[in-house]
Amino acid sequence: MSVLLETRGLSKHFGGVLALDGLDLAVAPNEILGLIGPNGSGKTTFFNVITGIYSADAGRVTFDGADVTNASGRTIYQVGMSRTFQRSRLSLPLSIFDNIMIGNHKRLNQGLWFNLVSRGDFKREFEQSYAAARALVEVFEPTLVDRLFDPVAGLPMIDRRRIEICRALISTPKLLLLD
Repeated sequence: MSVLLETRGLSKHFGGVLALDGLDLAVAPNEILGLIGPNGSGKTTFFNVITGIYSADAGRVTFDGADVTNASGRTIYQVGMSRTFQRSRLSLPLSIFDNIMIGNHKRLNQGLWFNLVSRGDFKREFEQSYAAARALVEVFEPTLVDRLFDPVAGLPMIDRRRIEICRALISTPKLLLLD
């Protein structure tokens, strides 16, 4: 069996509190795995350690064959891991489209020269991004498809969660973590 994500002996302490205690876990490609437990049992801490928000105190994290233990959040994103958060991280004044595109920054050409001089290429990139965002939103909430340029502040919480999932999926990650 091939393994996409593997942790061995993963531990994290916060002062005298042991939040993760030698966690061994393996996730195969295309596998769906749920972590359940009461509040404070370490689920979010686990996500934060494997995605570079917290550093591990012990153990190892391997993703797609590479050791990513204590890698930065940027590196984790670049290797193909994406996540949502327990609390909303949307920018409420920004549009649905803008919030989704925040999750696509690794694939967007953000250079000044490209944006100012290569207008045709910029337009094509925008159109492709718009089509991809629209397709994702349509899967989760078709009524929002024609509102992509509305601010997310006006959306109910359930639709905001849907937009957060779209933002995590727009980068076509190898692994999606839903907190």
